[in-house]
Amino acid sequence: MCAVDWIPLLSTVGGAAIALIGTVLADVLRTRGYRDRDNRAERRQSYVDFVLALNAGHANLREVASASASPPEDRWEAVRRAVADARVYEAREQLLMSANKEVVTVAERAFQGLLVVRDAVRAGATLRTVAYHGPYHQYAGALWKLRRTIRHDLGASYLSPKDLDKDGWDGQSTCEVCQTALAAVPTQTTA
Repeated sequence: MCAVDWIPLLSTVGGAAIALIGTVLADVLRTRGYRDRDNRAERRQSYVDFVLALNAGHANLREVASASASPPEDRWEAVRRAVADARVYEAREQLLMSANKEVVTVAERAFQGLLVVRDAVRAGATLRTVAYHGPYHQYAGALWKLRRTIRHDLGASYLSPKDLDKDGWDGQSTCEVCQTALAAVPTQTTA
């Protein structure tokens, strides 16, 4: 019978097993990195799509609000089309599926803010009235909060209104319509 030296054989098998495990582990980590990168890109795209849809919906509502007075049934249809044509609902659904909880919560507030503007325009508010500007400034503030939350989620630096030469995110302090309305309100004096 021939004696076999098992040590070189076991060393070779052990080395091969270690190399195989290392290769599999490296592949798993690389795949996870690709998946994370792809998920982040998908999330970023849904954020951009949603914000652009909100902007388009608001622009369409501004058009309706700046149009001359129209019968209520025509205005209702124009307002419905203004939001639907902007594809806000579709973009919202994509965002709800891919965004984290913090972004979804703030995005929902911005979405609801747009709907308040929609309802004001539907009720007859025109562009240069306080009836339009009250809801608009709330929406504008909510939209900026959404942008800032998205930036944080994507790892971008913090923005303040001063970074963009603004007094605040809602724009009310520099709004001609709102400032004129405030100036018209009599101040009460105490005796």
